Amino acid sequence: VAAVRALARLEREALRLGEDGEALRTLARGALVSAVDDPHPYVRATAARALARVGAPDAVAAYRRWSTREAARRRLDPLGPERVLVPRATALGPRPPTAEWMEGLTLTRSIPLAAPGATLLATIHRSAGRRPPELSLWRIEADGAFRRLVRWVADEGADFAPEPFAARWTTTSGVGVPLVVLDLAHAGTAAAHTRRVYAVDPLGELHPVPVEDPVGVYAPRLAGDAEVWKGALLDLRPEAASFEFWVWRPGDANCCPSGGRVHGRLELRGALHPVEGGRAYASTLRLTPVAFEHIAGR
Repeated sequence: VAAVRALARLEREALRLGEDGEALRTLARGALVSAVDDPHPYVRATAARALARVGAPDAVAAYRRWSTREAARRRLDPLGPERVLVPRATALGPRPPTAEWMEGLTLTRSIPLAAPGATLLATIHRSAGRRPPELSLWRIEADGAFRRLVRWVADEGADFAPEPFAARWTTTSGVGVPLVVLDLAHAGTAAAHTRRVYAVDPLGELHPVPVEDPVGVYAPRLAGDAEVWKGALLDLRPEAASFEFWVWRPGDANCCPSGGRVHGRLELRGALHPVEGGRAYASTLRLTPVAFEHIAGR
């Protein structure tokens, strides 16, 4: 990994030399492209991210090849696909090393989630090293077997925090719906999160609940020279859901938006509809941003 980082620095230094450094730059870039196929995952990732900053066509192509291949690797699962039915000992037991990772995963947290019509359990497996953690959401069947409804492998450097929770939220039509919220915090900033929200129907099945982007909804109201450089921060809690984001004016530094901040809340709209004579449910549920309030900056 250190050698790949040195190659990335060499490529950047050669760029400053202009035409005199072109041969050196081509050599360094070629070595980085080759490193994308290295057997070690961290060598591949370091090389790919360095190439993403280069911008040359062969560098971009190599980065895309790495990204596509890594996504496919993460879908591989020694327990099988989602919906797999396994004994309790297998669900809660360690995850063995794989061809991709030499280290295994062990169970570090199991979180019961209360939802009418289903007994749900979230498990988080982590390694002692750098293998990304894995979250699974299980439904415990009547015979005690565990059926996995969701498997989520974290990005490198990310972790599942805060812990998953389930809560009964009320739609705008006054109907209570159990929701499960999963949260992945990315490395680098506490503000970078990926969240998955699921509704639990009366049969214990999950339905993804999309969250409409508050920035996109609010964008038409921005003044002509104002911009939102970063996404909204979502605060999803058992009792409520809200959001906020900041507004930049021309000349603002990245650290210091002077256009104020916008906050509001998220409403649960739509419903779970019985289909097939009540043997299944379909969902039109979504979390929609409302009640925007713009607090002026300096």
